[in-house]
Amino acid sequence: MLFENPITFQELVLLGSTALCGSMAFYFRSKIADLKQSSTMFEDAFDHLHEGYYRSSISGKQIYANKALVLLNGYTSREEMLNSINSIADEWYVNPDRRKEFQDILYRDGKVVNFVSEVYRHKSRERIWISENARVVHHPETMDALYYEGTVREITDEVASREAQNRLKKLSENLPAGLFQIIRDKNGKFTSPYLSASFEKLAGQRFVDIMNKPSSLLKFFHEEDRQNYIDQMAKSAESLTVLDICFRFSVDENSFAWLNIVATPEALDDGAIIWHGHLSDVTMQKLANRKIEKLAYYDSLTGLPKRFVAEDKIQSTIGSCNRRNEFAAILFLDLDNFKALNDTRGHGEGDELLSQVGKRLQGLVRASDLVARYGGDEFIIVIDNLGNNYIEAKDKAGSFAGKVLNCFKDGFELASGEHFTSPSIGLAIIDNNLPTLDELIKRADNAMYQAKKNGRNNYVIHGGNIVGTTVSLENYKRDLVGAIARNEFRLLFQPQLNADGQILGAEAFIRWMHPESGILSPAEFMPSAEKCGAMVDINNWVVNQAIDQLARWQTSKKTKHMRLAVNIGIQQFSTKDFADFLESSLFKARIERSHLTLELAETVMSRSIDRVKLKMLEIKKCGIRFALDDFGIGSSSLASLNILPFDQVKIDGMLISSIEVEPHTRSLIEGILGLANALKLETVAEHVGTSAQEKFLIERGCNIMQGYHYHPPMEIEKLDRLLEAQQLAPRLSLAG
Repeated sequence: MLFENPITFQELVLLGSTALCGSMAFYFRSKIADLKQSSTMFEDAFDHLHEGYYRSSISGKQIYANKALVLLNGYTSREEMLNSINSIADEWYVNPDRRKEFQDILYRDGKVVNFVSEVYRHKSRERIWISENARVVHHPETMDALYYEGTVREITDEVASREAQNRLKKLSENLPAGLFQIIRDKNGKFTSPYLSASFEKLAGQRFVDIMNKPSSLLKFFHEEDRQNYIDQMAKSAESLTVLDICFRFSVDENSFAWLNIVATPEALDDGAIIWHGHLSDVTMQKLANRKIEKLAYYDSLTGLPKRFVAEDKIQSTIGSCNRRNEFAAILFLDLDNFKALNDTRGHGEGDELLSQVGKRLQGLVRASDLVARYGGDEFIIVIDNLGNNYIEAKDKAGSFAGKVLNCFKDGFELASGEHFTSPSIGLAIIDNNLPTLDELIKRADNAMYQAKKNGRNNYVIHGGNIVGTTVSLENYKRDLVGAIARNEFRLLFQPQLNADGQILGAEAFIRWMHPESGILSPAEFMPSAEKCGAMVDINNWVVNQAIDQLARWQTSKKTKHMRLAVNIGIQQFSTKDFADFLESSLFKARIERSHLTLELAETVMSRSIDRVKLKMLEIKKCGIRFALDDFGIGSSSLASLNILPFDQVKIDGMLISSIEVEPHTRSLIEGILGLANALKLETVAEHVGTSAQEKFLIERGCNIMQGYHYHPPMEIEKLDRLLEAQQLAPRLSLAG
């Protein structure tokens, strides 16, 4: 069976019977029986192998095959297969030359290991792939080659998989996107079983680092995008929905790219989740979209949002005010005498003025607010997060309108020289009574036209109804004459507390008890007072009243610690005899002078620093303290605070109002508190409205707080009762 022309066992037995006799014949028959039994055992053993096993003659005739090899070739019996194969090289190998390569290796090395070839499944002629291992069996004495024996394993699926992987590798290496798999095990640990080469190129990190710890890439995410990615990944894992997210990724220290991940999650049996996805660079797409967006949504001249963007913002603010039960405001600005500039200097300079105005207005607002060009020389500002108290919201909005007016006091540098202009501003409060977009714009527009009638360069706050609610500037100017003599002004006091909840002092606010319009805040009548020249007299009245109140507090041990802050206008501050007036008033009252704080608006910082410093030093000789009011939104800087002799910084109430909604605001306030502390300046937060705002401020070292979260401005009698109660049961901690 092992030779070129093998004989059967029956022929061998017959040969032995006729050639031998007696005991020799018996011995030979016994050996032949053993040989037959051994052969049967040999066949049984090889038939249980999962791999194909064969023996073939040197000339290429297959002389033995086990069951696995028979089935591999598509036959049902060994006899059928052996009778069907005549030439292994021609009938089996798709490429007949592979047989010669096989034999060359076999004769050279005496064996072949893992020889991979494409062959035919002999009976069906289906092409398959196999891996062969073989050796040459030699005659023990002559060492002549007798036959080959070996094993055959079908690897068609493996080859297909390998080819698919090779194709995938070639494709992935040429794809602009990086392919990946990420697994999160049941313990929350992330690993990556597969990353394409292009993924490594996009991520800029080594395969081994990413595969072992994919979360190591998070440190390269933009800080504003990192948490959103983590949240979206968790959401995708929980709901098994596709993760599709864009984020900014640091390419180097000076730049970043926009990357997009799209990945489909799959739950595994062991509780793990695997994402199959791709990472792509969408920076160019983002830039292109921004260009398109800029053309569609932004004014090409000023770079500000267009009219419909402002209207969308107002509409969404109306909804949010209703949900949060808060207030917001819109300011409608029209530049005074803009047509005259166009007529005299040309449209080119008119356009340049509009561009510069847009930049100044943009510098006044927070990230949550909006400045837009409404059309022509009209602008709209939307200011959000003004708290849930109407009076406080109106005061904040009026204070902001005052800042807008002040930012126009410096000229604009145009081609033909410096140009001065001013705005007329109409202001409408967005409340939770669900006013419509058209109603709000009409209110602000009506108020703006009233401001123009009042002499321009001022603002008017609309009262709430669409028609007939604003009082003309001329009426206010007329009524202000003699208002002090008629005792129509009152001071209200808002307590200021430290971090332990103790009342250290108060801020005084003036109110006008107008005989027709009722109680008016400074935002409503001070523009009129400035126009008619009554501002200085009113501010002097406030200072005298504050000094008198400090004198009354000093008569009692329970209140002698109280400090009082009053706001003075820049006109009053700039008068030549203000220091003498202040010294005279303080001398008569004989109070602890350091208990009086004069608050200057942030606009003082835009004036000549040297002149302001000299004036402040002159006034400080009286022994009083200075506070910089409404700091944080505007053109001033903490660097200027190091030059001017301020004792206290009051953080702008609009910044405080947006602590809970704007990360940028929180960072800004942290910076203000840190630098003010370094400059040894006391810090006051005004308009504190919630426990969250309070907690944030206390944790970051704010010294003093005031706002409707504690107490509104109140009559002196109520404040005195509050101080009396504090002596009996002082509040231990605001932070708790």
